[in-house]
Amino acid sequence: MGEAVARRSCYLGDRCHRCTATSCAHHRWKDPIDVTAAIVPDPHGLSDLLGVWATCLGDAPVLPWQLDVRKNELTCLTGEPCGSGGDEVALILKNPAHARAMVLPEDQGRFFACVERIRALHPAATVVRVRESDGPGRWVAIVAMPDPGRAMWCVGLLADCSGLVDIVLGASSASRLDDMIAAIDDPVILMSARSRRPVAANPAARALLGAALDRPGGLSLDDLLRTSSGVGAAELFEALVFRGRWSGLLAVPSADGEVRLCTARIRALPDRTENLLWVALVPETTDAGDSSAEASRKVTLGEPPAAAVAALATAEDIPAMLRAILAHQPPGMAADAVMRSRIFIAENRVVVTGVARSSQAMPTAEAFPYEGSIAENIVRFGLDHLIVEDTSRSIKPIDWVLFIPKGIRSYFALPFFVGGVLHNVLIVCSTEVGRFGEADMRAFAPLLGPIEAALDRLEETRAAP
Repeated sequence: MGEAVARRSCYLGDRCHRCTATSCAHHRWKDPIDVTAAIVPDPHGLSDLLGVWATCLGDAPVLPWQLDVRKNELTCLTGEPCGSGGDEVALILKNPAHARAMVLPEDQGRFFACVERIRALHPAATVVRVRESDGPGRWVAIVAMPDPGRAMWCVGLLADCSGLVDIVLGASSASRLDDMIAAIDDPVILMSARSRRPVAANPAARALLGAALDRPGGLSLDDLLRTSSGVGAAELFEALVFRGRWSGLLAVPSADGEVRLCTARIRALPDRTENLLWVALVPETTDAGDSSAEASRKVTLGEPPAAAVAALATAEDIPAMLRAILAHQPPGMAADAVMRSRIFIAENRVVVTGVARSSQAMPTAEAFPYEGSIAENIVRFGLDHLIVEDTSRSIKPIDWVLFIPKGIRSYFALPFFVGGVLHNVLIVCSTEVGRFGEADMRAFAPLLGPIEAALDRLEETRAAP
């Protein structure tokens, strides 16, 4: 590896503070844990980055990705998943709340510093430890650099380097697993794949199961499978071989003598001494209000602009204005919701109100940070509109705290300025991915004047004493 790196000319040239040679391996990698700013752009883009990674980490599972910084849109590219559960791990790059829940607290400072460098189009790399909902956790490496072929784009890699870290650290697998399961809130049991009986458990599992964990013959996975789901060990191992995991309901004897119904997720866990089964349990809770039935949305075709103008001119408040827009949208658009975001840049906040065609509750004068919002993107890049084709690929915090929980999969946003300052953003939403395009911007254009007049009138009404 050292010779391969040394054949490259030094990208830093006279700025090298480590040595005076024209070929310097120190410029490529500095620290094995945090190598932020050590990756240097080269003209071969992602393919070269993949090549460097393969040379450095061998067979580590790698997930390549690209980021459109203008749209704040991150797309995972074709490649090996980052181990099993790779989609969940990849979500840490998109959703800050998910990252705070997944990345260990002591690694979060390094992780978010790396993300900020990526968003600022700087070369960046780091390694962090990530929890899993139904696994032992892993070491994840993030490497990124500006795309040399496209302005305002980044390319990068997400890789599971747990195996390499184990080798480098020479850690005892038993102590590593004990530490990992102890940090998990839900009950987790490690069982011998040969005997199907417990060999370790975290505090949550001990609180749930009590003495059954340690009593000889007290807890057997075979018995749990047969009495709960009718599945035997053969079917379990078939699922582990061909799908990588098994999930189902298990009736588990609890410490209070009752039988608790739990959702169980089981994964194979190779170990240096024996093969283990990772059994994660989540006790079921009854939700009396659970209902998945929802009335079908009725598609309302647009009416002549005159009707829309009249409806907007007579709207008494922002929700009424939004309902008028939803009822008089251009033919064929079929938006499912409309939101208005009032922008207060100096106060670092936006206030969002929305209406929907379905029974889905929408925000009413709900405040969110300006930083990470649609408005920030519009101001930062001087956009006259913004189309988001798939919110699940977004890295904007507002998409993860507002739009995705409301079932919004795509939207377009239109800004309204007063004296050159952004005051309002109108957001037209759909529950379908890729619902809107440039043709929708043109179709919506005749409504912009009446909408702006309504916003100005209602702003004056709200501000009046």
